Amino acid sequence: MYDYRQIELLIRRARQERSVALGIIIGNSVSARWSGLKRLAARASATIRTLVETPDEYSTALPRRF
Repeated sequence: MYDYRQIELLIRRARQERSVALGIIIGNSVSARWSGLKRLAARASATIRTLVETPDEYSTALPRRF
């Protein structure tokens, strides 16, 4: 009779290691996408803020005389 217990343990350990590696890859990709979305939102917010910002002083074509 052959004893396959050691082989089964190696296969189980390999599956666990694969699961850990896959979890790390998925976690890193989620983290990278989240930080990318945050940077995109910050850049869009800054651009929109500059577009809707009113100037300190409105200029006219005519010279001012006071």
